[in-house]
Amino acid sequence: MKITNEIKKEIIKLKRQGLHINEISKSLCISDRSVNKYSKGFPHPSRKSLIELSDFAKKFSLEKAEILGYLCSEGNDNDFDKRYFIFDNRRGKSYYARSKKNWINFSNTDKTLQDRFIYLMNSVYNYKLKPYKKGSFYIQRRGVVNDLRKYGRFGARKWQVPKILFLNNHEGHALRFIRAYCDGDGTVTNSAIRIDSVNPNSLKILYGLLRKLGFETYYYSYPSRNRISIKSVKKYHKEIDFLHPEKREKLNVITKRTPRVGISEF
Repeated sequence: MKITNEIKKEIIKLKRQGLHINEISKSLCISDRSVNKYSKGFPHPSRKSLIELSDFAKKFSLEKAEILGYLCSEGNDNDFDKRYFIFDNRRGKSYYARSKKNWINFSNTDKTLQDRFIYLMNSVYNYKLKPYKKGSFYIQRRGVVNDLRKYGRFGARKWQVPKILFLNNHEGHALRFIRAYCDGDGTVTNSAIRIDSVNPNSLKILYGLLRKLGFETYYYSYPSRNRISIKSVKKYHKEIDFLHPEKREKLNVITKRTPRVGISEF
């Protein structure tokens, strides 16, 4: 059946009304493939990946700063763009196809941090996530992915400290970011909070941010990694602390203080 301009317009009209591809194809007596081909530029109106962000989600809130900290330490960017041939059994022909996806994943096995990340994503983006195997979360909504990537990229060698954290009125945001980052990649020793990374450029920027906030911090370079050591453990305990249970307990021990919450948890 020849697909006329009138049929093309009707395909788009029905899709905008909320009908799915198989419903449109049955209504117009054409193939699902034809419906998909002529309506690619008009996604289904109820598609979750196209949900618009709220005004709060667009702002650089304390909660968003914390999300970025978790993603910088335990997140990773994923971009899939592949062209390939697919065989159509009905017609006995192969067609050229393209699959393009962008998503961010966050992984941590600690239940406290998983619950915190779920809370933050729901609070900021109204995005209810569930952990998959080994505590992995997949952020796939296009608007959310694009918004998070405005502040940098994610991955062991790609993570970036958001520049906005250096503004004088964003000290609270910077503390939230640092706490989340250290919940993931920080280590408590007997005399310091230590952060190791294979990303020297971003680690130096994080070092600068900590110095700006008044923390006694030192930077070290090794053949296979780089390290910053935060010596102001009592100041760290008072102003930042950890949510990670084991790290929090060890910090309590080395500062010889009773357990407390540095920044409100929820």
